[in-house]
Amino acid sequence: MDTTLTIQEIEEMIIRQEVSLRNEIAITNLSWGMLPYEADLVVINKTGYMREYEIKRSIQDLKADFKKKCYHDAEQVYQFFYVLPISIKEKALELFRMHQSDEAYIKAFGESMEGYEALPAVIFYDDEGHIVDRTRFGGHLRGKHRKLFLEEKLTISRLLSIRYWSLRFKKNEQKGGKQ
Repeated sequence: MDTTLTIQEIEEMIIRQEVSLRNEIAITNLSWGMLPYEADLVVINKTGYMREYEIKRSIQDLKADFKKKCYHDAEQVYQFFYVLPISIKEKALELFRMHQSDEAYIKAFGESMEGYEALPAVIFYDDEGHIVDRTRFGGHLRGKHRKLFLEEKLTISRLLSIRYWSLRFKKNEQKGGKQ
C-alpha cells in the first residue's frame, strides 16, 4: 500500500472534509439494486444528485481500474472523484494521461483535452488524513448524468436501513443480548 490509512479512515476523512451530513446522505459500498458496479462511497445531496468517491490506496489498485470492463460511468452519478494518496500523484497523473484514448476512459470521462481538464477529478490525501491537493474543484461532471429518481432514493434509504439494523443486531449479539 502507498498509504498507512485504512479504507474506513479514508471514508471518514471524506465525510469530515467533503460532506454536509445535515444536508446529504452518505453510503459506502453501494451497488446492489442501484449501480452496475460497486461504488466505494456515494453522497446524495438534498436535490437528488449523487457524487461518487472511488478510493484507492496504491498505484496497483488504480491500475486495476483500467482493466475493468465496467468503468465508473453510471448515469445516476452526477459527479465523480478519485481519492488517492499524495505519494502516488505523479504516477497516477501519468497513468490517466496514458489511458485518455481508451474507449472505456472516454465513455466515463469524455474526450481528451489539455491539462488538468483532461483528467478525472482527483482528491489527494496525506497519511495524516488531510486532503492536500486536487486536480480540480468540483467533481468530474458526466455527460450522461441525472438526478436520482424517487424510487432510487427509496432504494438507498432501504439499503441504509438494512445496514443500520444489521450492524445494531450484530453489536447486540456480541454483547450477549437478544437476537
